[in-house]
Amino acid sequence: MKLWAEQGSPWNFQQKYTLLRAEELYCSCNMAAAKQTYINAIALARSHKVINDEALASELAAKFFYDMGDMQSSIEYFRLAHEKYGEWGACKKASLLFQLISEMGNCSRGLPYRHLVAEAQQDLNPRKRRDV
Repeated sequence: MKLWAEQGSPWNFQQKYTLLRAEELYCSCNMAAAKQTYINAIALARSHKVINDEALASELAAKFFYDMGDMQSSIEYFRLAHEKYGEWGACKKASLLFQLISEMGNCSRGLPYRHLVAEAQQDLNPRKRRDV
């Protein structure tokens, strides 16, 4: 993907590669570089007008900030992800993020987002849905 981002089609792949790089930096505990790389991935997706990549980068940045203990930034990026998923037409995903943001904003007990996401993802499982 790095080759495609640099030589092939930067417009299509640069934000994807940058997001993968942010995740790699996060996994290797290089938090300062990961933070800036998430922000860069979002900016690239926005400038390239790739809404779904902007939504995904925003969501992953929100999870990063949550794990870093920065609840305010986490909520801000989850809100951006919610907006972009809705703009892209991923209504169910936008709805799940809205639920998550509401819980995070109103929750004084500090319930981790992973718990909320796991519950919300059960709603997406077609085997457990009644309307399928």
